Amino acid sequence: MKREKQIKALSTIALVISIISLTIAYALMSSKLTINGYGNIKGKKLNVYFENLTSSKKGEATIEKYPKIKKGSTYIGDFSVTLRKPGDSVTFCYDVVNKSDVDVKMITQVINGIDVNNVD
Repeated sequence: MKREKQIKALSTIALVISIISLTIAYALMSSKLTINGYGNIKGKKLNVYFENLTSSKKGEATIEKYPKIKKGSTYIGDFSVTLRKPGDSVTFCYDVVNKSDVDVKMITQVINGIDVNNVD
């Protein structure tokens, strides 16, 4: 009986040592990286901006201060309009220019913190 316990203990120790050895061997082998060949990675550049700002007025609306586009920017701001009667409106139109190395998609427009695509 005593001999069987010794054999079980030695077997358990041998199994634990084997598992630890395999773990260490795997870690050493997986940490070595060899790359054969050549590769080029071209950096992509994002360059999207607004230009060609135009306006149209309806009714007695007036533009007190015409907005400006910061050159090479997606910011249009600092403008003022006066709407005198119901139905008056001022519409500003602009081009979105993509001079990027990648395709882009405009998902939303935010004006004064309001997502204009989700306004009812």
